[in-house]
Amino acid sequence: MGNKNKTPKVVLVGLDGATWDVLRPLAKKGELPTIERLMDQGTWGDLESTIPPVTMPAWASLATGRNPGKIGIFQFFNRVSNSYDFRPTSSQDIRGKALWDYLSGVGIKTGIVNYPFLFPAYPIQGFMISGGVGSPGYSEHMFFPTNIKKEIDKIVDKYKVVVPFARYEDIDTLIRDLHEVLEKRNKVVTHLMNTKDWNLFVAIFSATDWIQHSMWKYIDETHPLYDSKMAKKYKPEFVKLWKKIDDIIKTILETVPKDTVFFMVSDHGFGPLAECFNLNK
Repeated sequence: MGNKNKTPKVVLVGLDGATWDVLRPLAKKGELPTIERLMDQGTWGDLESTIPPVTMPAWASLATGRNPGKIGIFQFFNRVSNSYDFRPTSSQDIRGKALWDYLSGVGIKTGIVNYPFLFPAYPIQGFMISGGVGSPGYSEHMFFPTNIKKEIDKIVDKYKVVVPFARYEDIDTLIRDLHEVLEKRNKVVTHLMNTKDWNLFVAIFSATDWIQHSMWKYIDETHPLYDSKMAKKYKPEFVKLWKKIDDIIKTILETVPKDTVFFMVSDHGFGPLAECFNLNK
């Protein structure tokens, strides 16, 4: 047992859009050894997402323990008061305090890497880096303290916080960029874990969501756009990306002290989207 008077370290890794429908079969085949070990040695299960099960309200609910109605966030955009205009949801829209706000109040330090909706970054005990979702662009407003941006720019060239996957016309280029984003995110996370003082470390990987949005039609035979020829080519690439995620989790576990409490969470699951009812039309 460790020192009872010492504040334990806790790591929370978020995999956006992660689903057991993908993770369990891959783990069973031995493709995700780290996640398989966590399942064998830890506790795991299905969790309900928010209503609606969307990135912004779900991550905000996880941070605050409140439902979207109490937080005031339901989508990626919020309506401007007394108008029909919309603006991106930001950290200033959250009603109530997040976990790290309470910890800051008692002097416990939190390190946050790329948490959705946390733009602009704001002062806490520790450091904060906004996620790409909700951030208008890569700038010093994504960082608290702001000098962390210069530090990260020295570690990785052109640190990316978001990949606009829906705008890609070439899937091979997207796959290349997703690998690059994951590699840079891994370097930043391990660097900050090793060099900063923290009690809670939160790292969110949104690329898992982008991977599935762009490649689900290659792995799901029920998808209306499924093409067996394309699936044969790109399903292995889908698995490679998830194996990289597994390797990153392994690196994190090897970086932190052995008595660290580790959580792996997600905001919502995933599945095929065949039809959409547009209420406005």
